[in-house]
Amino acid sequence: LIYNWILQGAKNDSCKLSGNCNLIAISYSKEVLPIINTNCKVCHSGTAPLGNLSLTSYTEVKSIANNGKLVCSINWNVGCVSMPKGGKKLDVCSIQKIEAWIQQGGLNN
Repeated sequence: LIYNWILQGAKNDSCKLSGNCNLIAISYSKEVLPIINTNCKVCHSGTAPLGNLSLTSYTEVKSIANNGKLVCSINWNVGCVSMPKGGKKLDVCSIQKIEAWIQQGGLNN
């Protein structure tokens, strides 16, 4: 955990977004899709997506959300491939928005 923190630049940003992250009625198109487009589609799209995992449609994102791998990977949990690969961990608010979207039913809204 400390090693990953150092790789991320050893920043003290754990409370940076505290209180500013709206998790009410998360929309796939307004909150989740922009996170996926910015951080995931670079590698997980096209004719040969990395890990043979495409995240170019709602159905594909919903599938990986439903099996638990999306949250596991973006939280950098042990036993999961940390994503985005080679980049820094998503900010706390982005992770919370994805988690909230899943908890709210993962709607295509």
